This record gives sequence, C-alpha cells and structure tokens, in this order.
Amino acid sequence: MTSLAVVRRTISAFVLAALVGTALAGPAHAQEEPLPVSITGPDSVNLSLHPEAGGPGEPQIELGLRAPGEPVPDEDGVIWPIHTGEYTVTVDASSLAGVAAVDFSQLGGWQGCSVDGLVATCSDYEIYAGQDYNDLGGIRLDVTDESAAGDFGAIQITAAGEDLAFTGHTVDVLVGGPELLMKQLTEPEGFQAGDTFQAPLGFRNVGGLGGDGIVLRISGSRGLSFPSTFSNCWYEPRDPDDVLGRSTALCIFDSEFTGEASYGLSAPFPIETAGFALYDTMSYSFSAVPAEQARELLTEGDYQAGDGPALELARVPDADPADYTRYAEMDFPTANTFDLDLTGERLRARKGSTVSVDGGVIASKQQCR
Repeated sequence: MTSLAVVRRTISAFVLAALVGTALAGPAHAQEEPLPVSITGPDSVNLSLHPEAGGPGEPQIELGLRAPGEPVPDEDGVIWPIHTGEYTVTVDASSLAGVAAVDFSQLGGWQGCSVDGLVATCSDYEIYAGQDYNDLGGIRLDVTDESAAGDFGAIQITAAGEDLAFTGHTVDVLVGGPELLMKQLTEPEGFQAGDTFQAPLGFRNVGGLGGDGIVLRISGSRGLSFPSTFSNCWYEPRDPDDVLGRSTALCIFDSEFTGEASYGLSAPFPIETAGFALYDTMSYSFSAVPAEQARELLTEGDYQAGDGPALELARVPDADPADYTRYAEMDFPTANTFDLDLTGERLRARKGSTVSVDGGVIASKQQCR
C-alpha cells in the first residue's frame, strides 16, 4: 500500500469518528454552492459471444467520480477531501435482465454495496478533488445461455448527497457486436533481408452483427518500412535517428461488413525490409470504426497520404476460422548473417598485474541468405 493510500485510510477513520461526534482536526472547507461531481465510466461495452476460456475475468466497467480541481498535498503531505458527508450511488442494471449476467461484487471497495437483484446501492463519505482518489469499483458482465447477438441494454448510474450536484452516467451494453480476429501470417519460403513481403492481410468478424467502417493499423520495427502505395492509406515513417522507432500506416475503409464473415484486401500490403533486418516485428489490426471517426486518428501523428489507387476490402468465401487470431504479429526475416571485426588494443603487463582493455565489435560486411 502506498503512503498516500495510508494517509487516505487514516483520514477515513477520522471522518467516521467525526460523524459520531468526535472532532476532526483538519482544514475547513466552506461550500456555498453544491459541489458539481460527475460519474465516470465507459460509454459502451460490447459483450463477445465467444468469451475466452478460463471463466469470468476482470470487470469491463470501472466507475469513479470526478470533482473540480486536482488533489494537492498540504505541507505535511496529506491530501484532504474537498467534501465530507454521506452520499449514495445507485447502479441500475435492470434493463440487462435476459441480456447478460451482472456481477456487482467489486463495487464499493472495502465498504461494499447492498444489492437487490440488478440494482446496487453504495454509500461513501468523502470526495476528493480530481478523479484519482474517487474510485467506485468495477462491474463484470458475462453472456448467458439466453444472450443473443443484437441484445441491448444499459446501466444507469446516479448519485445523491447533501450539498452535492451529481451528473449521472449511462453505459450502453451490446451483445455480439463486431469482433474482429486477424489473419495469421507466415514468412514466405526463401524470404531474404532486402526483399518486400506482399502481406495478405485480412480479418474475420466472429461477432453476430456487422458494421460500417473499418480501420487498418499496421506497424513495423526499425528494419521494416511501408511504401506509400494506396490513396486511402496514410503513412508515418520512422524517425531515422530513433533506433527504437517504428513505421506506421493507417488505412480507412468506408465499407460495410457482415457478421460471421471473413474479409481480405483487394491487393497485398507491401512491407519492405532493410538489408540489415533480422527478426524485426510487424503487427497489424483491423478495427470496426466509422470512417468519419477514423479520420480523427490521423491527428495522432505526422501522417502523409499515399499516392496510388485505393485499397479495398473483399469478402473471402469459405475461409478457415482456424487461420484467424486475436493478435497478429510476425517476426521476420528470420535469416541474416553479418561479418564482424573484433576491435581493441594491445597492452604489456607483468604477470599478476591487472589491466583494462577497451574492446568492441564492428559489422564490417553484411550477407543475407
């Protein structure tokens, strides 16, 4: 437990004592207007009809509160709450009946919450500035035998307390929405450093529902680069002075796709390898994102548009589901050799004495095979 956590736990004990009549030795906070507090959490959750093996996992929904300002320690390093007084948070998941199983067990932290069916009620006493110290806990959702693709519901989170003005939050829950797996790739036989890999990228939607709009993001380590070949792809080259930098390409498809179907590119995606490349890493992912929203991603980097024909998506009939995986990554080329020269210096010394010698290795010649 961190020192700040210990401080907060100690303050909690003091506040509880104050509620039963014990004086609290802390700074006073005058509050003329209700304190505005917003409830935070994800806007939506897509529940897979193909959950990973191993049983229930971590909560998909983490809730919290956001109050004005940021937490600032006093001269003793103590972070005080900006509001003390009981407030109640209500989490209503009634509309998920028959849609998904709801687990409230991780809500409320050490205090816990009372649960009545699909409604949980949680109480607390302190609110801190900002968001970092206002964690409400998590909610786990799982599909059931009754769940079907397209089932939809929402979780409504509200709160109330004296001298507090809460803004509620809604989490939309969809079952069987688009869920894309990537086509697995293998290095072509006889591939050499310096060659160009014509990558047959693709995805399979294992979700029960389709969508409109796809984004392809592909990234490669130092020995890999992407020619600016397609007009609906944007390219961010690696900084040549950054040995750990990566080349990135982003392609946007304003295309519809269906559920339980596989798709590939209308042309292979070229990936050039440098003569020094060896076990460089390439990864890629397709995401279901509407084209208008996808273009906002271009502001994340210094992307330049390609100058060739547009790349398109094409449905792949009779694709083998075993060829697709959740995470697509490949290390290549897997063969390369280097001629190395040993460098150093020559010293004379008496027997038993200790000397320091600077040595190193220089790659003087490179051969690829």
